[in-house]
Amino acid sequence: MTTEDDRPSDTGLADPPVAAPGRPTAVRLGVWSDGRPTVGLVTPSALYVALPGIGLGQTGREAWHRIASPQAAGSRDLALAIGPSRGTIAWSDTGGVRAVGMTRTPGGAAGLALDEPRTIVPAVGTDQPRYPLVALDADGVTLDLVWTSDRRTLRRGVIRQWQPEVTVSDLAGLCERGERLRSLDVALATDRSAWLMVLTDRGRVLLSHWNLMIDDLSAWVVVESPVDLAAAAIVQLAAGPTIIAGTPAGHLISVDAPSAHAGRGEWRSVDRPVEVPTAPVRSLAAASAGDVAWLAVVEEHATWLARLDRMDEIATVGQRRELWLGA
Repeated sequence: MTTEDDRPSDTGLADPPVAAPGRPTAVRLGVWSDGRPTVGLVTPSALYVALPGIGLGQTGREAWHRIASPQAAGSRDLALAIGPSRGTIAWSDTGGVRAVGMTRTPGGAAGLALDEPRTIVPAVGTDQPRYPLVALDADGVTLDLVWTSDRRTLRRGVIRQWQPEVTVSDLAGLCERGERLRSLDVALATDRSAWLMVLTDRGRVLLSHWNLMIDDLSAWVVVESPVDLAAAAIVQLAAGPTIIAGTPAGHLISVDAPSAHAGRGEWRSVDRPVEVPTAPVRSLAAASAGDVAWLAVVEEHATWLARLDRMDEIATVGQRRELWLGA
């Protein structure tokens, strides 16, 4: 299941949680079964995770763990997959896809206990995983990873507890000539199905339905957007699987994923609190567990976290909690 630990990058797991990751370029999100979120950050020099407090209006500082400082950190990515009892933090590096396991420590100062890092998908030759990267833990025994080495094509790795080696395969092509992948996301809809979503550098959203029972990914479907998109994510909400996206102007919009996949989806503006100013969206992430969903957004001067919901076709954002990143 794992390979020898060749440690291609500096890791910060031996250090206590750090105080100031600085301004991130991307945000990742996972939610535990009790509804608490874990936030991952990609910065120009390192990768971080924290378990923020969820009290609305809480102003305590996050205890950020520096997970790794991979070579060429700006071209790498971080993924969070939280299963029934444990979570996995995966990231791309020169030696392949690396990972650490994480568990909750309710009595600990930082709230998370992290295992030692290991390589779970070794790089082959010069084929180095880069960004984007996503991970899915649907049942606690199987970890699915999807990544790119050239920002045009996708590869998938499957790690099962009862198999000693990772199974790697190529996914169907999706980029047009000259087009590159900007972001990638996955959302577990039921214990039998998930959705895989791609955003390209041309602002195209592509969507595939994933039947986990027969391990089949449907053909990619283009989801047309009425405006340019800077970032996008897909999340299972109580009202159904939902794509939520941010624009360069700072607006948030959403669309029902199954309707969009069927060609009849209608994008709608997302209701957000009046105290949340409009600012250009750099990155966003959304994740859920049960009936609790969260949204994390990186803007020009702030990174914030808020509850996310949907009534009928209208997605709503709750009170914003700004994450502490340092002075």
